[in-house]
Amino acid sequence: MSDKKIRWVSFQPLIGGMCLGAEKAFGCPPLFNIDFEGPDKGNSSAFLHYQNEVKKNNVRELVLNGNILSMATDFKEEDDEKFFQENCHDIDVVSAVPICSGLSAANAVNDSSKATKRGADAQQNNNMYGIAKMTFERIKPKVFIFENAPALFTNCGKPVRDKIMEMGKEAGYSVTWVKTNTNRHGNPQYRSRTFGIFWKGNQVPQLKYVNNPHGKIVDYLAEIDPKAEYNTEEYIINNKLTTTGWYKYAKAKFGDNWRDAIAGKLGFWAPFLKEFNTTGKYDFSELKPFLNEKELKMVEHIEYKLSIKKGFMDCSTPVYKGDSDIPTVFHRHIQTLVHPTRDSGYTLREFMKFMGMPDDFTWPNAKKTHIWVSQNVPVITSYDWHAQIREFLEGKLPMLDEQEVYFNNEKGPDVQEKSVLEELLSNG
Repeated sequence: MSDKKIRWVSFQPLIGGMCLGAEKAFGCPPLFNIDFEGPDKGNSSAFLHYQNEVKKNNVRELVLNGNILSMATDFKEEDDEKFFQENCHDIDVVSAVPICSGLSAANAVNDSSKATKRGADAQQNNNMYGIAKMTFERIKPKVFIFENAPALFTNCGKPVRDKIMEMGKEAGYSVTWVKTNTNRHGNPQYRSRTFGIFWKGNQVPQLKYVNNPHGKIVDYLAEIDPKAEYNTEEYIINNKLTTTGWYKYAKAKFGDNWRDAIAGKLGFWAPFLKEFNTTGKYDFSELKPFLNEKELKMVEHIEYKLSIKKGFMDCSTPVYKGDSDIPTVFHRHIQTLVHPTRDSGYTLREFMKFMGMPDDFTWPNAKKTHIWVSQNVPVITSYDWHAQIREFLEGKLPMLDEQEVYFNNEKGPDVQEKSVLEELLSNG
């Protein structure tokens, strides 16, 4: 296999990080791209623009006859069906990115009557089932890999896992469920995710743990090509930091070292909640005079939640985790994450760097659709698993006589067996 070109297909790649990782590992672009029809596919157009307009790879897109929830397996156009039948043979790998809002903690729908509420029954999971159905029934690759929310690895995601596992088993596949975190792949971003990797046959390869260190954020961002687009002031996502009451308070209270005061998992609330957690008391009286009307209402709501001994979720205040780590890059965070040296947020290109996107990656109307960069898979995280898939195809990995294996790369080899069992039980 080492001398043979890998034949692989990208399936609903979103903006493209997952498939760019595959391309880097395999040394070639996909044979073609499959996506669903309708506006839902949206950001996949950025991936195709990069492939075809920037890199001149001439990747054809085949459009299925249905939207992302349809579980369609037929193509909208006869020409696409003909192209598929002529070219979809001896496929080594399918690499896909099903939407994750069915299991993602970022899904804030709380109404249990709504079909979009987070959980195993969310209708968004049909997208995962549909991609699996098309892959197992019509493409039949040697390996099928997809990425999704961390909950897919836990008992919360067990019904979804079981359904996909049953589909794979009927089609003659075994599976490895991988839990990992982008910060173990040489990237300062905390991004816990699950990968499902289906292997044709009744065995799975013994995967290798990945734990590549990363340095300071400023050093990581310094790797960006000075000529790269989207890295100027007009592309700073959060450029109003200094006008907020949060910043004005922190600057007045802590001076030039205000970042150190709010650094940590809790962000801006760290100094307040540290006191609350140790004494049971909280006092926002110093903060309130700095806040505008909207900010004040939010704080008063938090006061109420704390008074009845309930927690709260806040994604509106500045967040700074330290000079070596950033929280997960997602749509709400990118409006609040604080740069380590500028009194502002990050530029679009800097967020793209955290997602591992190439410096020459561009797409039309990027300023208005910047949110797409967070609906993505970091290229380097994808690369590390696709590189091991390549080793599997080349016969370089030892095999295990197992049909379903849990591989917790986020915890590491020393606690592998115990941590998986504990996590499955604790989330039940």
